[in-house]
Amino acid sequence: MDKWEESFLRDIIELDTNSDEKKNYTECAEVIVRYCEEAGLKVETFDSKHDGKPQPNVVATMDVGSKVTVLLCTHYDVVPAGDVEAWTRPPFKLTVETDKAYGRGVTDNKGNVVACVSAAKELIKKGTSKVNWTMLISPNEEIGGAWGIEYLMNGPPKIRGDLGLVIDSDPTYVSVGASGVVAGTITVHGTQGHAGYPFKFNNAIHLSIPLLDRMLDYVDVRRKVESKLPAPPGSPHATLWGRFSMTMYQAGSKTNVIPGKAEISFDCRCIPEEDPKEVAKDLEKFLELAKKETGVDASLEIKMTV
Repeated sequence: MDKWEESFLRDIIELDTNSDEKKNYTECAEVIVRYCEEAGLKVETFDSKHDGKPQPNVVATMDVGSKVTVLLCTHYDVVPAGDVEAWTRPPFKLTVETDKAYGRGVTDNKGNVVACVSAAKELIKKGTSKVNWTMLISPNEEIGGAWGIEYLMNGPPKIRGDLGLVIDSDPTYVSVGASGVVAGTITVHGTQGHAGYPFKFNNAIHLSIPLLDRMLDYVDVRRKVESKLPAPPGSPHATLWGRFSMTMYQAGSKTNVIPGKAEISFDCRCIPEEDPKEVAKDLEKFLELAKKETGVDASLEIKMTV
């Protein structure tokens, strides 16, 4: 990195733009706009204002008069840092050691924002680009992209191009197609009460065990769904395949209270040929069958289909 790139990266790393809280989005977008303008790019912002919170998308253009426009898709939101004390280096401060940089978002995906803008800066300086560039630098990517890239494509801006490249931390190769996501929560319903009288209440944790054991079979169901597209290097399968994972479990409030509810979050990955909404319906059918077989009262909430 040169000094300009390091300064750019430092300025945006120090802003916590985690996708849960959606804070500092405006400040981060303003910094990106400033550096894009310094690079010689034409810049516009489009704010979806979803959830009543500012969510500005930055669109930076390098127009060389070509008939071909390449869209470069990046994002500035990050996943939460989690337990900050567990980090060996502060997550929201850029740390550069020899040839490596550390900080939340250095690879996913603020470092790539800097890389794209820096590359455009160099091409503008040399005047060697044979195509137009339109950079879509958005929030919302970590939680589906509906109010980021999708908003720019389908909303009022209706951004268009001849070729699109997703510039992200992984994969490190050019690929065609990506997995879709169906995410949500399974809630097991019991009855809450004092743990001294377990015979009077339906323990949601106990009820969830046979149901979740049955839902493990859905892992195999999804594994058998195969794409025609090749899987990433190092994968256990030659082609992309479906996946289902239960990722979080929340139940109970005190050690002496029988929990009346247990919430299980899940992440289901779809192959490119599938419609995520149809996958969600299939998951719902499987859960209904599992409920009937186990006699467990449970409900399903789909929170994301992309």
